[in-house]
Amino acid sequence: FLTQKLSWNLITTFPHHTFNWQGLDGTQILVHFPPEDTYNGQARVEDVLKIIKNNKSDAISSDCLMLFGNGDGGGGPKEEMLERLNRMNNLECIGQKLELSTPTILFNKLNEKQKEYPVWNGCLYLEGHRGTYTTHAHIKRGNRKGEILLRRLEFLCTIVHTIFADKDDYPHIKLENFWKILLVNQFHDILPGSCIKDVADDAIESYDILLNEVSSCIKEYELKLHSSFKSLDHRNHAVANKYIINPSSWSRVYPMLHNKEIKIIEIPSFSVKYINDNTLSLLPSNPVGYYVKVIDLEHQIMIGNGMISLYIDRYSGLISKMIDHRCNDRDIITDQANRFVLYEDIPFYWDAWDAEIHHLQKKSNSLIKSKVKIITDSGVSAVIQVETQLSKLCFIKQTISLTVGSSRIDFNCEVDW
Repeated sequence: FLTQKLSWNLITTFPHHTFNWQGLDGTQILVHFPPEDTYNGQARVEDVLKIIKNNKSDAISSDCLMLFGNGDGGGGPKEEMLERLNRMNNLECIGQKLELSTPTILFNKLNEKQKEYPVWNGCLYLEGHRGTYTTHAHIKRGNRKGEILLRRLEFLCTIVHTIFADKDDYPHIKLENFWKILLVNQFHDILPGSCIKDVADDAIESYDILLNEVSSCIKEYELKLHSSFKSLDHRNHAVANKYIINPSSWSRVYPMLHNKEIKIIEIPSFSVKYINDNTLSLLPSNPVGYYVKVIDLEHQIMIGNGMISLYIDRYSGLISKMIDHRCNDRDIITDQANRFVLYEDIPFYWDAWDAEIHHLQKKSNSLIKSKVKIITDSGVSAVIQVETQLSKLCFIKQTISLTVGSSRIDFNCEVDW
């Protein structure tokens, strides 16, 4: 493994340039950090002398790599760089042989003394660029939506292909092209948000096209699936026009109203199930009180389903209590939850890339007034909306949802920044 990124650490200086990196399972790989601490070396005398002086692993081997040339689209090595390197082989002050080589050749040499190099256990953490994943939310959304939709499409295609047993029905080429678009945009400067504007614009456009085309294919295969079920002999099922698809890798339980009763249907992972009297079942008898209740108190709104109860402040949207009725009515939060906080974000160098540790000391507690209202109170589910105004133009609109027969609380946030 080769990288020079950790030379950018703001605080910690990494102690080695060549070492064995050990994982959690005890396996090791040989790692080399080029001692010049850059991938844009200019191949000057002072650069080579820095490498020789800076190499922390020269007691074992003086072999190391210099990454020279104008990177990041700058054109690579220039003629004068190559000429300087050639001439430096005749300088006494250098004291080492310089030769054009490859990482593979270097690692072959370093491997001869691999057991002599120190071992580093655990994570190699870069103390920098910790804010890139806050940049270009539309790119993050396009990537995640693309992954989710492609997974769903592949699942549907597999089911339809299995039912029809038709090799030509599986869209190999189309799926491959979809994945190529998605994976190209996972390049390390596009997905994090550290690319230039033109690249970001191209990525957003390609995501829009990808999501539209994949969504169309999903509808196409859902119709194929529906028609294939209609054509099958359902001797073991009552006539049903509705079914639920579970493309997840875990089983799921769905509550619903059926013939004026709240019932549930459990669907195994990677499967499809019809909705009818044979597949639906009544809620378990314990614990009692599975219906979702909403109680509008003077200063709070309480939502609960016999398993979990939440107390939401009417004026701030903060959750003051979260009672777990399965554990002797224990309050599982020690302070107010669901608090939105703003931090001042002024990094040392790269505005769109970094979030520095000192931002934690510059917190704003101005987000205290919110509009809270009940959106859904059906017995099957309860939805509370919390809208917080950040400024005249910016807001956070959040929904807090609880469903029958489930201890999971869903928070969905829409941010207009």
